Amino acid sequence: MYLHSLCLFSILSVVSGRESPEVVVVTAEIESIRRVRSTATVNVFVTEEWSYNNSGNLSFGDDPNYVLITNRVITDNMWKPDIYFYQGYCVTKDDSYNALLWMRRDGFVKYGRKFQLEIPCTSKPGLLFYPFDLVVCKLQLISFGYELSRLRLEWHNNSKVDNDVLDDITVYKESETFSIQNETFTAGEFSTAVLLIAFSHNLRHIFIKALFPAALLVMLSWVGFWVQPTSTPARASISLTTVLTSLTLSKTSISNDRQISHSLTACDIYMWSCFMFIVLSTLEFAYSNYIYNNEQSSPRNKKYQSIRVDKFSRYCFPVIFILFNACYCVLIAYAKFKNDGKLTYYIDPYTIED
Repeated sequence: MYLHSLCLFSILSVVSGRESPEVVVVTAEIESIRRVRSTATVNVFVTEEWSYNNSGNLSFGDDPNYVLITNRVITDNMWKPDIYFYQGYCVTKDDSYNALLWMRRDGFVKYGRKFQLEIPCTSKPGLLFYPFDLVVCKLQLISFGYELSRLRLEWHNNSKVDNDVLDDITVYKESETFSIQNETFTAGEFSTAVLLIAFSHNLRHIFIKALFPAALLVMLSWVGFWVQPTSTPARASISLTTVLTSLTLSKTSISNDRQISHSLTACDIYMWSCFMFIVLSTLEFAYSNYIYNNEQSSPRNKKYQSIRVDKFSRYCFPVIFILFNACYCVLIAYAKFKNDGKLTYYIDPYTIED
């Protein structure tokens, strides 16, 4: 009991001082990233390391390694860098249960905490190119009360992003950028540790769930061109089914992502273009049926004209749809080329809007 009290008094005599160290080394290990749109939900383990220069005589025995401190009296009364996440929303309400503290005899301290955060993200070159755009997310750590003259942050080399835990996105070509900036506020100038990560969307997921089914519905609507004009119920069933299915698919693909539902995207353009192709197929059926039921023409003539319209549509609709897909792919390839050529620009800390 006496030795425990002596050790506690020795540590408190050092850590209860309010003289801040010059450098705090920060390590950020992002364990998971979810729902990357205008914001991203991340689970991150942050470790802060600093040294008490006036120490070196702590009663830890002869162990030169770090010792885990579990006494709440020490952790509650010691000096901390008071680091918080600038422009980030902390989902974890109380981090005291997710915090660990290690100390060494020479005064070095490790303070680790785990958070679940909402961090801001920016689409480059814009949401119009979704899902072929880049999403750049920004994680900023800054001291709440210690200015640059009293505290300076540095990134540790062990900071990393785990690429194996992403769902519908991937880290874009190892684009994590760790940098140190100086932010000026009304209270003064502060040291800021900034992590930027560029993401690209999983296009296979988008193609399977949205784009490919929409194209198949367009092709299905062309089946009516090979049905005889006399089979009105069959052609009407095909037209109405494809129209309603395409409308449902378009609304479902948009409502699945509420954070971008207010913006026009490349995915929306393709989905609604496919819907318009299906509507035009329905209008072609109506026109062909009108010609066939025209009482002013002879039965042989109106049947010939109706079949002629269907034969023309069999070639015209596929050709126009192929040209539309070719133009769409060219524009998307151009957008991806811009992303590749300007990746450095996109992940430059000074080009990301706050």
